[in-house]
Amino acid sequence: MLTETQRKVLQMAASRERGNVCPIVNVRIFAAAETAVIRALVRKGYVDDDKIPIITDAGRKALEGT
Repeated sequence: MLTETQRKVLQMAASRERGNVCPIVNVRIFAAAETAVIRALVRKGYVDDDKIPIITDAGRKALEGT
């Protein structure tokens, strides 16, 4: 299950050509919380964090249900 913030972050990433999560824009989130959201998405398998957080196929699939 996604929080509203996680959903917005994934939607933004899905709309980008390369699928990058950062920068997080149009979401009311600040430094420490941004890191926590990205880590939670990595734990869920929705984001691959190999230096640059990128949305995964599982992340795109999670958006289909919202």
